Formats: sequence, structure tokens, C-alpha cells
Amino acid sequence: MSKKNIQSKQSASSTAGYDPVAALQQVARAMPATVPMTKTQLRDLRSAQRRAPSQLIALVLSEADESDGNVAGIAIDPTTARSDVAQATNLRVGAAAARSIARRLEQQALVLASGVAQSALSATTSLQALARTPQGSSYVAKAAELRTAARGTKRKAKETTTTGTTPVAAAAEAPAAETTPVTTGPAPVAHGVTAAAN
Repeated sequence: MSKKNIQSKQSASSTAGYDPVAALQQVARAMPATVPMTKTQLRDLRSAQRRAPSQLIALVLSEADESDGNVAGIAIDPTTARSDVAQATNLRVGAAAARSIARRLEQQALVLASGVAQSALSATTSLQALARTPQGSSYVAKAAELRTAARGTKRKAKETTTTGTTPVAAAAEAPAAETTPVTTGPAPVAHGVTAAAN
């Protein structure tokens, strides 16, 4: 499929009466506020989750059912714990869908923006060639301005490569720390798990 056809399809999909960006913003506004978490906190939570596979959790909750919510001195509410596990599973499905949507939006943005960029580059090349002809003397100043703008873009790209962070990556990472779901209580599996009172 040619680039022109791709751009046509992308444009058609974005003007079919549905604005995915507005829809996502509405979802974001409707979501409850979350508490920012550090990388260390996230690492600790993931470590706990890895050390407690689903089979282990199922066995412990089954034991809690049979022992009135007390397993070896640890109070566990099996109903709450199972509800938390179900919610976590559902949230992971949503996170996977969100990543898929993000990739599709990024691709659509790339195709549309690159079309304009290619046209601008072609026009710049043509104008610079015209400025070098006797008939294009009036375009010399504009050609110089365009060259300066192009060099500035290359310089920024080089600086970005040196730091190892692209503008898109930086934008993607910035909200991540602010939107990581976290509860105000214990870790997800431990929602129904508390130390039993002596």
C-alpha cells in the first residue's frame, strides 16, 4: 500500500465522527485519583506478586475459607482478596488495551505528521534550488531561513540522541509516575490479608 493510501485511510478513520483522543481524555477524567509511586515501591510490589503465584494464592484463600479467615495467625478475608484479584485481572486487560490504543494513535500521528513533513522538505529543497537561479534572487533570504530552521532541527535531534531520551519517550514517561494505580491500603493480594490480633 502506498504512503498516500495509508495517509488517506488514517485521515478517514480520524474524521469518521469519532474522536479517540477526546474519548480517552474523558476516561482519564473519570478515573479516580492515584498516588504516585517510586520505582523502588513498584519493584517491591512486583517482587511480592512474582513470589505469590495464582496457585499459591488460591490454596491460601481456600485454607482461609476453612479456618474462618485465620491462616496460621494471619487474618485473611477470602471474599475481599478474591475481589481484589478479579479487579487486578480486569485492570491488566484494560492496561493491555490502553497500550494497543497508544500504539495505534502514535502510528496514526506519525503517518499524518510525516506526510506534512515530506511536503515541507520537498518545498524547501525546491525553493533552495530556485534561490540559486538568477530568477530566484527574491527567495535567497527565505532559503537561508529554511536552512537555519533545518539545521536547528538536526542539532536538537543530535542532542536528544546523546541524552538517550526521545521527545515521544519523555512525554510517555512523564505521566506514568502520576497515573500508576495504587491503593491506600496494603498490596493488592494483601487487601484481604492483615495480621491477626493477638
